[in-house]
Amino acid sequence: MCIFIYIREEYVLTVTVRKNETVDKAIRRLKKKVDREGVLKIVRQHQQYEKPSEKKLRKQKAARRNAHRLMKLYR
Repeated sequence: MCIFIYIREEYVLTVTVRKNETVDKAIRRLKKKVDREGVLKIVRQHQQYEKPSEKKLRKQKAARRNAHRLMKLYR
């Protein structure tokens, strides 16, 4: 038995239920996989239209955050 997640007709994630494994454990593994892959973030971004200027600002903020993290890491 497999658990699939589809987003916009694209195959995204699969979790196969192992032998002697409960469905609850498989769902827990699926949730962890969803968190690691960032699927929810992508879904939220596609819920509404984002203007190009907003997209540019979001990317600039992310770049600033990453640069700040790197500076703290290598001090």
